[in-house]
Amino acid sequence: YPWFFALRNSFKGSSFWDIWDVYNRMSQLFGNSLDYMAVFVDNHDNPRLRHYVNDAMVKAAIAFSMVARGIPIVYYGSEQGFNGENDPYNREPLWTKMDPTSPMYKFITLLNRFRREQKLWEREYEQVYFDDHLYVIKRGIALVILANNEWQMSRAVSYTHLRAHETSLHLVCRLLLEKKKI
Repeated sequence: YPWFFALRNSFKGSSFWDIWDVYNRMSQLFGNSLDYMAVFVDNHDNPRLRHYVNDAMVKAAIAFSMVARGIPIVYYGSEQGFNGENDPYNREPLWTKMDPTSPMYKFITLLNRFRREQKLWEREYEQVYFDDHLYVIKRGIALVILANNEWQMSRAVSYTHLRAHETSLHLVCRLLLEKKKI
């Protein structure tokens, strides 16, 4: 459960400091073994995250689980938007409601394909920026920007990982071009 409560609290609107703190403590304790730990948003022992927050927050939490260090696990029904609270409502039957055209199913499919094609588990994980409501992660070509609230906000985020011959304009163009290839 190392990630579970930090993810749950952060995406329910608490603070991304929870994730930052857990990541740093686990990195110190487990080193590279962190890559073999499960990262999940929902499970059969707790109410689903969707019970507390909207689809946008669930998508952000699942996106984090797909790019974080560790093995992402999607609990069945999350891809269908299940929102059960306590047992047995967090264990709804899937076979009567399976819809591969649902928006959440398509979103998770896209994330999983990207993760697999880019072999994100082989890429360096970097926490670029975070504060209470914004978390920026770099993993391979992925620059993932997550928010845990629904109100408009703006932040100036410095990103200086340029290749030897690049200017900041080249970096933006390269990231946009690399994104188009996906």
